[in-house]
Amino acid sequence: MESTLIAAISAIVGFVGKSLLDSFFKRREANHEVSKKYSRPILFAAAELQDRLWGLTQRQAISPNPSLLREDKDELFSLTFSITKRHYLTSIIYLFARYFAYIEILKKKVQFIELKKNNDSKSFAILMKSAERALSEEQLINLAKTPMKYDRQIFKLQQAYIGEKLILEKEKELYCMSFAEFSDKFEIFSSEADFKDLIDFLTRAVSNNQEDFCLSRCCLLLNALVDLINFLDPKCQYVSSKDREKVIVPGIDGYGVK
Repeated sequence: MESTLIAAISAIVGFVGKSLLDSFFKRREANHEVSKKYSRPILFAAAELQDRLWGLTQRQAISPNPSLLREDKDELFSLTFSITKRHYLTSIIYLFARYFAYIEILKKKVQFIELKKNNDSKSFAILMKSAERALSEEQLINLAKTPMKYDRQIFKLQQAYIGEKLILEKEKELYCMSFAEFSDKFEIFSSEADFKDLIDFLTRAVSNNQEDFCLSRCCLLLNALVDLINFLDPKCQYVSSKDREKVIVPGIDGYGVK
């Protein structure tokens, strides 16, 4: 009787254990598929934001009259470059918000990022965190080898809030709103505190104030995004190698440049 009971208990434990193990692997495989699905939009969002940051840090920031500092929102940048402050501001805020949105969509879909290799999962999470911290980590200013008196952070939950404002749902699928939809609502978005902080951050980045750390943060973010792009597209199948250029970070003597 006792041996029969032990055998029955062992069978139940074995069955439960197998069920839990099967459930674990099924959940892990599902997480892998979701991580794989959303890594592509993250790649493209990161690449377009990185490209715009390159223009902001390497051209706008050294321009005598950058678009973001112009009084007239509809004044053309130059006779040969017909961008206006209105379009430049709306589009760069959208590129930030779209990147934040796809990061938040991935977080909503999976609790833990799962790629085929555990090391890849860890690397993906670290690279996303590095990009987040380029904007949010207040201690980064301590890396500066030249005096920096002013700074502004865009904190983790501010990034999440900005991203979540652009997330839409259709047939249980989450996606980011289009630029046209965002542009039509920009006056509403730009009146909200977190969007105002991002606008102020970018305006200060092109202000040519050598004691303000905001430009350095933009460069740190650009370099972190290049690392993320290199990880997601190591063979340059989707993003050209010439479109993933790192930059020197002002005040930090090349910190983040390899």
